[in-house]
This record gives sequence, structure tokens and C-alpha cells, in this order.
Amino acid sequence: MPNWVEGVVKFRGKYNDLKKFLEEELIEVDMDYTQNPIQSIISNNVTVDEYGDVQGISSSNTWFKTFDRAYIDTEWSCSIYETDDDDNDKFFCANVKSAWDLPIDEIVEVANLYHIDVKGYMFESGMCFERDFEVDRNGNIIKNLDIKHDDYDWDSINPLLGG
Repeated sequence: MPNWVEGVVKFRGKYNDLKKFLEEELIEVDMDYTQNPIQSIISNNVTVDEYGDVQGISSSNTWFKTFDRAYIDTEWSCSIYETDDDDNDKFFCANVKSAWDLPIDEIVEVANLYHIDVKGYMFESGMCFERDFEVDRNGNIIKNLDIKHDDYDWDSINPLLGG
């Protein structure tokens, strides 16, 4: 059974890049327990409708294709609106859980693949560390910190997340 690193991850980019990320990267995984062996049912139901609302995300079932062991626990921002001034960046924000860690090389791969910025702050109470990372849309690592505390329960800003 893994320890889970958990926290907020933000994805920022131009409308079409962020829309492509949402529609291609996020997949829904369900299990068919009537089959022997149990079968995974993978679908790509995430879409952005004409109003900019993100549809098809379900808590705990929406996983990332590129992040090997990460899924969306709670979506926080579920709208990206296309506007006349499309030079402005849009963003999508979610609470993400990942088994053990969210490797920086996978974050760089997503940033490069979809030309989006990725920024996050995550917690792992079981192994007593925090992750603070940021990768720009060109795949440059801006920040990648593993923060350890002598007294995690007291020093961590949220010692109840992850684990």
C-alpha cells in the first residue's frame, strides 16, 4: 500500500493548449468487477463545452495519462473560457494525489507535451515531507524542492494531507 503525496496542482496555458491538455491527458478509469480477472475500463470523457466548462471529471476516477500514479481527488477550477483576447492565460486547478511522489520528469513531460505551466505544492505526512515545484511551458524547471521538517506535525503548513 503506497503513501500518498497530496496537494494542489495548477495548470496554466493558452486556451487551446489547456483545452488539449484537459481533453487528451485526463482519463477516467473504472473497474469491471464482473470479469475474471477484473478488467480496467479506460475512457476519455473529459471535454470543454462551448461555455468553457470542463465536463467529465469524477473524483478519484480521473487519472493522468502521463503521470504514472496520479489522479484528481477534487477539482477546484472547472472552467476555462475562450475570450476575444486569447493572449491571456487560462488555468485549471485541482487537488491531486499521487502514490509516493509526483516525479519531476513526468511534470516536465506534461509541460512540454501540452505547452503549459505546471505548479504545485504537495504534502506527504507518512514520510514527513512537502514538495514545492514549478515547471514552465518550455519544460524548464523553475523550482523543485523537497522540504523536510524536524517536527513535521508542527512545522508543516498542513500536516494532515497525504500519507
